[in-house]
Amino acid sequence: MVHFGLILLICWMFFRAFNQPELFRDNNKFFKRTKGLSWELRNNDKEKQAKTLFLEDNIKKQLSENKWYLLPNLTLEELAKKLDTAPQILSATINSSYGLNFSSLINSLRIEHAKELLKSFNKTEKSISEIMYDCGFVSKSSFNTIFKSKTGVTPSQFRELEH
Repeated sequence: MVHFGLILLICWMFFRAFNQPELFRDNNKFFKRTKGLSWELRNNDKEKQAKTLFLEDNIKKQLSENKWYLLPNLTLEELAKKLDTAPQILSATINSSYGLNFSSLINSLRIEHAKELLKSFNKTEKSISEIMYDCGFVSKSSFNTIFKSKTGVTPSQFRELEH
């Protein structure tokens, strides 16, 4: 009975193959063989790469022009809304393009801004706390920790070295 069932299944597959051969052919419309012996999707891959490059450029442009990273409670969802994309797509683009997660990218931009402010203003013009708030940080301990991890020195030490 089992052998009869297998023979029947094989006959049915041959029948389908002869009547609808496109089911069993290589579908060159969607896939191509590359030199590295890997398969890739032609059309969808190109569209995805174009969208990713556009989003990557838009992230750089919008963050540098609008300085949204200075907003104290900026979230991935808010930034995605501002860039008119989905949070998952934004997160994946940041991860692949910058090699950082969202929080690390925002904190890096904030620290770079803080370094510029620390170089520009001395102690009497702006305190470190004022600079911290101007850069979007809400906690002095997190600001000091992140600053030291990115630069190797505390904000106070950085200011002394630069002046």
